[in-house]
Order: sequence, then structure tokens, then C-alpha cells
Amino acid sequence: MGEATTIPADHEVRVFHMTVEPNVTRTPGNVILANFGVASDDADAELENILRDVDNALAERANATLINLNRRVRLDELFAPAALDTFRAPSPISWLLHEGTVGSMMASEGRRAALLAFMHRAAAAGVPQAAYFIDRSSPAVIAFAQVMQGLDILLRQPEEVEGDLSVALEVKRPDGRFTLLTGNEIPLEGLPERFKPGELRSLPADAFAARVRELQIDEHAVALRSPRLRQLMIDLDTKSDPQAMQLLITQLLTRGLPVFLMRGKDREGIAVRTFGQENALPAYADLFALDWAADDMGKGRGSYLPGAVDFGSLLVNAAKSNVGVAVCTYRDRKTPMYAIIPAALVGELAKNLVANV
Repeated sequence: MGEATTIPADHEVRVFHMTVEPNVTRTPGNVILANFGVASDDADAELENILRDVDNALAERANATLINLNRRVRLDELFAPAALDTFRAPSPISWLLHEGTVGSMMASEGRRAALLAFMHRAAAAGVPQAAYFIDRSSPAVIAFAQVMQGLDILLRQPEEVEGDLSVALEVKRPDGRFTLLTGNEIPLEGLPERFKPGELRSLPADAFAARVRELQIDEHAVALRSPRLRQLMIDLDTKSDPQAMQLLITQLLTRGLPVFLMRGKDREGIAVRTFGQENALPAYADLFALDWAADDMGKGRGSYLPGAVDFGSLLVNAAKSNVGVAVCTYRDRKTPMYAIIPAALVGELAKNLVANV
């Protein structure tokens, strides 16, 4: 759909995309787009906000006119006077699960229960739904796809157009506004059939919840962005709160997510850097911070490997070498921030961690 096309003067075309930050929008054609963004360290709060906003959008009881096509089309095929095969439906929901989100959501018993229960309630009410995702196949992704099959929720991949991930296109013509779900339907041939198509949507809520609890997901969440940790680091940098460093360390130890080290492609050791008077191991709060820092250092993709490590284990190892830890995230793309945990404090923390094992 990336071809150049002249749009008639009495038409309007809008394209909608996946976003890296979470948000819920309703298109002018009344399709609800629930963007989860990429995997986050504040996923519980973000999911709660998303489900609340989708619920509010559904409460408006609007209808959409959807174009019944499942193939790549030229834009001019959608212009008047072309006859369109359409159908009316209550505001459909497109769940937009960006990079890492399916794995992160399915790895959390609470988040997967909340999201899947909401999807089940919407499916039982006859609300059309589609789930877009880009994560590679894994046990978590397979389990997610199986539940979507059981709920009769369409699985799709977005269409990449000039670097953006397109999920919907709307055309306003003199005879109305029409929405086309873009991207490719994900074929389910070869997917191990845990649930028959539509089997789950008619179950009572408690029976569905019991089936969800049966899912066994042995994967760990990772964060590609860290809004919660970033705010704590901003507070550490801008406020004179003596507890700010302790709050940051507590968050790093308890958030259930790894930090990342920048390893050479031959897996050689991590380089210690000097920050003022402190020698410290750089550790990156999320994968965005790691990649952006590598780019700022002139390191091309493929010249380094992301090494995920538990923060407590990192403290213990840093203490053995008598060095500090420098935790990095970005205020924005141009502004890295480092929280320096001095070697003396790293040593104290490591002793406490070892003593409490």
C-alpha cells in the first residue's frame, strides 16, 4: 500500500500504525486501536489504563463499516465509484502488541488473566477483534495464538510501509467512511490445536478463567523501554531526596526484569568505564537504552551482543571486582542519564544479597 496515488478531492485517506508508546484511540470510522507499545517496565499500570480506555470506548456503542477484503489492494481500488464489499459491526477492537509485548504479557499470570478475560468478555458480546503482533514464535506466542483461535479473534501482522507498521486504513468517500484492516492474516495451519476455533468464547467467565490458569508459560519478561525506572532516575537527578538512590535500587532489585550489558560479538568481558572518580560497569535499563548507547558510541548492529543479567547478580559480580555500577537509560533519544552506584555501596548491597540467599 506504499504506492503513490492521487487522492480525489472529495475523498480523505488516513493510515493508522502501531506505536512504541501505549495509547488507545478510536478512529473516525469507529475502530478502537489499543496500542500496547513495546514491552515496558510499567506494564501492569499501562495494561490497566488500556483496558479502562477500551471499555470507555466500547460504552459509546458506535458502529464501523469494514471493508471485507483480505488481500493487498491498490489504494485507488477503494475510491468511488468502486463498489466495496462491506459489513457493519460494533466498534471493532484491534489489539496492537508491539515488540516484546506478547511474551511480556503472557509471562505475567496477572496481566495475561486480565487481558484475556477482557478479550473473552468482548468476544462473548459479539465485538469483532483482531490481534496484531510481531514477536517471533515462542511457547508464549504459541499459547497466545491458541487462545486467540479459541476466542475467534483474528491474528494479523502489520504491514511495514516506509518504516511504519500499518494496521488500518480509512477512506472517507461521498457515500461514507470505510475501514480496511491492513497487514496479513497469520495462517494457523500447523499451530498445535489446544482449543477448537470459537470454543472459548461461549464459556462462562469463571470457566474461561480456569482454562487460562491452565496455561504454563516458562518465559521471562524483558523491557524495551523503562518509563518507571526513567522517572526514578530523573527524580534522583533533579531532587534532593536522600531516599532517591535507595528507591532506584529497590526498583531495580524487585521489578522482575533484567538489565543489559553490552558484550562484544565474541562475548569478551564487559569494559569498565570511568564516571568522574568512579570506575563502574555500565548496565542498561532496557534494550532501547542499550541500542541507543551503542549507536552513540559508533557501534554498528552486529558488533555487540545484549547480555541480559539479573541486577542482584550484577551487584555481586561487580563487588568481586571492587567496581561500581552505572545504570543507564535515556531521558529522550539525545539525552542519556546514568545513575552511579559507587563501589562501596555496591559492596554493601552485595553482602546483604549474599547473606539473604
